[in-house]
Amino acid sequence: MAVTRETSSVYFERYPTAEDVLVVAEVSDTTYDFDTRQKANLYARAGYTEYLVLDVNDKKLLVYGSPRGGIYTEIRVLSPGDSYLPNGSSDREIAVEELFPN
Repeated sequence: MAVTRETSSVYFERYPTAEDVLVVAEVSDTTYDFDTRQKANLYARAGYTEYLVLDVNDKKLLVYGSPRGGIYTEIRVLSPGDSYLPNGSSDREIAVEELFPN
């Protein structure tokens, strides 16, 4: 999933670039190792400023940020009880428990 700066209709004529994307996220179940290693490095090399992994097994949100040299230099692990403020947004915090319906 990706959250972009423009409406989806803009991308009918071109693909979004890393600069267009506010956040890119993966929902991870059986692909956790791939999502947290290979995909994280791919997104960092491509210049995505923030990458999220929603770990459905451990009910955690991993927030990768500050890409430099093809890797993310910051990784935050958020649990239920924590909140996440999306990159580029200042008006809507998301409670991590909202991401894991019972």
